[in-house]
Amino acid sequence: MPHEPKLEQYLANLDKALGQIPVSDRADIITEIKSHILESVERNPDQGLDQTLAALGEPETVANRYLLERGLRPGRPTKSPMVKWLTIGFLGTLGMILLFLIILVWKFSPIIKVDEKNDRVTILGGLIDVNGNAGTVRVGETFSENDDAEIFDGAKDLAGTNLNSIYMAFRNGKLNVFPAVDTQLRWSCKARGEKDKSFLLDEGNKIILNFAEKSDVKCDLHIPAGVTFVVEGTNGKLNFEYPHFRIDVRLTNGDITFIPAKDKKYKFDTNIVNGKIGGLDSSSAEDALLVKFSLTNGNISGL
Repeated sequence: MPHEPKLEQYLANLDKALGQIPVSDRADIITEIKSHILESVERNPDQGLDQTLAALGEPETVANRYLLERGLRPGRPTKSPMVKWLTIGFLGTLGMILLFLIILVWKFSPIIKVDEKNDRVTILGGLIDVNGNAGTVRVGETFSENDDAEIFDGAKDLAGTNLNSIYMAFRNGKLNVFPAVDTQLRWSCKARGEKDKSFLLDEGNKIILNFAEKSDVKCDLHIPAGVTFVVEGTNGKLNFEYPHFRIDVRLTNGDITFIPAKDKKYKFDTNIVNGKIGGLDSSSAEDALLVKFSLTNGNISGL
């Protein structure tokens, strides 16, 4: 690799940041990270080492994940005095602006709604929803019966076709995906954005559900067996329940939950840069369904 010194310097900084962990364990971690970087560069040659390291994060940030997993106190990334004071100045200014806006909105408009009985605060008509009872904070995806969201409900029978894949694209989305009980592809979606765009394309061997022009989308999908369901998005929360079909997911940021069917076996191919993977039981059986998850930041969990 032409940038070997840069890689070695990154690994040296990582080793230093892992100082609380025993030497033998540190060696295993360094080997694992180096292997991941080399495989990522080999798999995506156009990306290059610099972009791969940037996506992985600072050595101190990577080290902190391993320290936290072992119950050790994470370190803090080193900052120059100039960066420190610039950060303090920026945060201080940002804090004053936010405080001013909150006071202004609170005093002179109904944009902030406080429900003391249910311990809930909604801002900008529900764009930001702080629910004290549920212990959740939600930003975006505010769909209600009276908003301007567009409804997409429909079905398409795949029996007798040469179709082998269903492709779905979006920017921000929440998908609940289930197995179809027959050969019908069914969708029930709500989305916001331009209404003059056709979202369904039939290319013979592939159906495209294109929500890339929409700002938000929320869908319940029923996918027939025997096809590959391909998902590509920027930010998303995906729930797969008992799939009888192959899956190929590519997300930048998100959370993926996978509930296996008891009568099916799955072979998992997962790739995540920053985050955690757990609860996925991969099988080597020939009839196992291939499930591919590629995620830059987030979590992948099986139940």
